[in-house]
Amino acid sequence: MRYSHFFNPHNAPSTSRARTIFEYLVIIIGIAPMALMVNWVLLPHAFVGGGLTGICSAIYYVTGGLFPSLFPEYGGAIPVWLTTFVFNAILLLIAGLTVGWRFTIRTMVGVAAITFWYRVIPILPEPIIEDPWLGAIIGGFVFGLSLGCVLAANGSSGGTDIVAMIVNHYRNISLGNIMLACDVVIIASAFFLPLPESMLQEYTHSSPLQGGD
Repeated sequence: MRYSHFFNPHNAPSTSRARTIFEYLVIIIGIAPMALMVNWVLLPHAFVGGGLTGICSAIYYVTGGLFPSLFPEYGGAIPVWLTTFVFNAILLLIAGLTVGWRFTIRTMVGVAAITFWYRVIPILPEPIIEDPWLGAIIGGFVFGLSLGCVLAANGSSGGTDIVAMIVNHYRNISLGNIMLACDVVIIASAFFLPLPESMLQEYTHSSPLQGGD
């Protein structure tokens, strides 16, 4: 049978390995646009989004100028890549002990990738999309598209994904509802952030609610 080798069960392991490698590459590369939008659009505009990125962005804003000797290249603020790594490491440890380490392997790859991209992609002093409304729309779209590619590869960027998995392990609540609740709390909390005066003035000046001259 000339085509029998296509149906040979011994070919399955190699096919599975190739697919796994491909999915890991999608996770690593697919997260890059997400980091680009954060460092080139969201952070320069002083936006706070949902998920762990929103929390890390908020920490970046409120710590601006507090640690000039430790983080001079970030204006003395605690960088997003560092808080992303620390928070995810804690969440991964909890998830590994509760949900199981099998779940955390791909998530570890996603966390390592997003930490790497946040670190190597510079934060621009001015956003590449000047208009705040347009920046929020395009930034959110690319961010979501990037995350969708990662999820399609059975991956995760960590953050509230891990929180949702842990809660779902103990409570019969859908992952989507848990993540939505986390996003609502994080974004709502941003209204109470004590932003540094310089950043507050810059944000107010560029706000889409600010009328023209």
